[in-house]
Amino acid sequence: MEVVRDYDLVEELDRLKAMTDAGRRAREFEEYLGKRFRREQFRVKIDPKGGAGRQIDLMAIGKDAKYLIEAKWTADKAGVQEIGDLALRLRKMPSDVFGVLVSWSGFAQTVTTGVLDERPRQILLLTGSELERNQSLASLLEWKAQSLLEDGTVAFDEESGEIYNISFLLSATTRIVNQDNERSQSLTTSGGYHSIVFVRELPDIDWVPGSGFGVAVDIRLSIFDEQDLIGIVGKLHDLGWTTQDSWWSIQQATRNWHGCGTAEFTSVLSSWEERYDGLDEIHHTEEFCYVDAIDTGFYSLSGQLSAEELRIARSLHLSIQLSGFPVRSGKVEELCKTFHVDEPVFYRPLGEKSVTRKRPMERVDLEVVGYVLEDSRFEADEEDREWVVGVVARNPYFGEREAPEWWPDNLYEIDQVICPLRSWHPVRKPKERHHLWMSEWAWTTNVQAVRLLADWDDRPDDEDGPRIRIPLSSKNSAPKVKAAKRPERNA
Repeated sequence: MEVVRDYDLVEELDRLKAMTDAGRRAREFEEYLGKRFRREQFRVKIDPKGGAGRQIDLMAIGKDAKYLIEAKWTADKAGVQEIGDLALRLRKMPSDVFGVLVSWSGFAQTVTTGVLDERPRQILLLTGSELERNQSLASLLEWKAQSLLEDGTVAFDEESGEIYNISFLLSATTRIVNQDNERSQSLTTSGGYHSIVFVRELPDIDWVPGSGFGVAVDIRLSIFDEQDLIGIVGKLHDLGWTTQDSWWSIQQATRNWHGCGTAEFTSVLSSWEERYDGLDEIHHTEEFCYVDAIDTGFYSLSGQLSAEELRIARSLHLSIQLSGFPVRSGKVEELCKTFHVDEPVFYRPLGEKSVTRKRPMERVDLEVVGYVLEDSRFEADEEDREWVVGVVARNPYFGEREAPEWWPDNLYEIDQVICPLRSWHPVRKPKERHHLWMSEWAWTTNVQAVRLLADWDDRPDDEDGPRIRIPLSSKNSAPKVKAAKRPERNA
């Protein structure tokens, strides 16, 4: 199931808010709700004849839930009288049917007592502000039903935490340093719409005993807007699907943003106005890709967001690659249950190895313009705690569509690349020369994960001192010390 907050639904709700004919608006509000439920794969009947010979507004029947729905769009808040009317209709319905009272203007303070008094018949309350904001009616109503059944609480979205607090998300253990010694978890490059993510590690799902290849699982997730996306990332975190070594990219027409860390991904994604400042060309849509490890494999999360205030989301796709069909598949089943995935989900055997791994045919020197740093808490000396684990280099094949066959496709529009190092070294012992050691890449359904492994050369002993382009010290510039012999540490 894919729920998409299409522009027609947004515009329709805006049109309803602007209407002055109350009777017509009430009728069209019912039609709007019916359309919303149908988008989420519910079978909907408008104005069916209900119990007690009275008329109800909507009946929505889904795979796991049935709702009898009364919709009101008036200036007054709904109260105990409306609860009583809906409860009377519910008594003539099967016991597994929930009542839903939708009031655009909200509810009076006494309404909570009315809902609790009508138990065991279950009535859920839905406000207009919740309709405008929440990721899906199915997930919202399920959360409300759970709160009512388990906690005896009439819950509203203002209390639900659906707008995820990103402070709970994992931050990256690494930082990117640019030429000005500025440190962050992201890098801005040139680029277009190529779904590429530079990763530090690329799990090889085929590195297992036995013949054959891995399997893929592709899931489309319900999403409306940017806040829903952040909530989905938060739920992936709660399910244990995120790590501190996640990597991601965001693409606009002429700019890309690459970075690491789950919390940083959501933060940079939300700061779109700041990212767009100074851009000459802004397309109406930006795309995003997120890659992380899971068990014996990895996955990508990709989709689109509108480049304007509404931040409408489309085409959220979760693509997983595993070493094989899991004997214990509860983790994927739990994910499908959490995100209300009703359409069939399959483990599909891959027809070839997931990861392509190639060595350059000749030496390719890298022009380093930045570094990827990580703290090592095992170092007693504070000056040795910061290590260089990767470099940012100018793309040696920038602008060349016909690059060597060992170079990953689609990198020609990106002017800088992130390369993890084969061997690490302390930040205060800089290396002068770096070269490409190996290129690796793997495709999920929509995303190319790229690992460009680099290495460094020792400085010859007869040279006067290290010639480094960038200051790497966390204070000022790197002290001029004789470079240690490699390897200091292997990745």
